[in-house]
Order: sequence, then structure tokens, then C-alpha cells
Amino acid sequence: MGVGIQLTTGVVTRDGDSVAAAVGTAVPGVLLILIGDQAMKYWTSVNIPLNSAQRSFIPNVVDITNIHNSGAAFGILRNAGARWFFIALAIIFVALVVWLLKNDVIKGRFGRWMLVMVMAGGVGNCLDRIISGYVVDMFQFAPKFLKWFPVFNIADIFISVCGILFCI
Repeated sequence: MGVGIQLTTGVVTRDGDSVAAAVGTAVPGVLLILIGDQAMKYWTSVNIPLNSAQRSFIPNVVDITNIHNSGAAFGILRNAGARWFFIALAIIFVALVVWLLKNDVIKGRFGRWMLVMVMAGGVGNCLDRIISGYVVDMFQFAPKFLKWFPVFNIADIFISVCGILFCI
């Protein structure tokens, strides 16, 4: 055996990681995101009355409220009964991410990680839609000039921030 020979079986990524190892190392990160997201949604549901109260989370920056959103950002499609559309979209996206990782389409660890984090956020919101029929959103920007911004949750943060980083 010479230097640089890969001893793993199966497909190897351009970074030298086996695809199984790349996917396997992402699982704990995905689980941590899902646990944090679901725990915060549970805490919010138990401690903040629906549509009525706000608590300061980061004073003068972010408040916590309790909103049930059956649509997308800004409540888009909330009255269209789009629950199953969003569930199907999340399932298709998860399958696409797994296929992209398995086939080493995404080059570089950073890109793969960002895609996995977007997927984790999508799964978090999908779980809400499957279980409750809506997504629990809780973070709202406190400054008055940002009150127009939609209320969001931990899953939304991963979807948005990691999605932007993936595109960059």
C-alpha cells in the first residue's frame, strides 16, 4: 500500500472522505439541530400564550412570542391548506440532499455541511407540520423598524442562514 491509498470501501468524495463517513458525521449535527429546534418550540408552546404575549429574549433585539404558522414565511399559503405540499416538499428535499451527497455532487466539506444544515431545518419544520399541522414560530425582532419581518424559529435560521452560505 502506498501513500494516499484510500482504505475505505465505496464512493470517496473529492475531499478524500468516504460518502458514508461524510453522511455519518452529519447525523449528530442534524440530531442536535432537531432536538434544539423541537425543545424551543415545546418550551414556547408551554410558556408563552398563543398570539398574545412576548418576552424579551435579547433585550431590544429579539423577543419571544408564540405563533402557529400553517403557511410559509410571512404566512404565505397559510389559508390554502398547503400543509401536505410543504410536507411533500421537505421529503423531496431530503431525498435530493441524500442523493447529492451519495453521488458526491456537492464539492467541498463546507458546501455539504451547509446543505445538511438546511435539510435539518426543513426536517424540523416538517415534523411540526406532520404532528400539529402548523409550525411553531417564536423569534421576533424587537426594534420597531423590523416589526415587518416574519416571526421565525430555530429551523428557519438554519434554512435561511445555511442556505445563503451554501449559495455563496
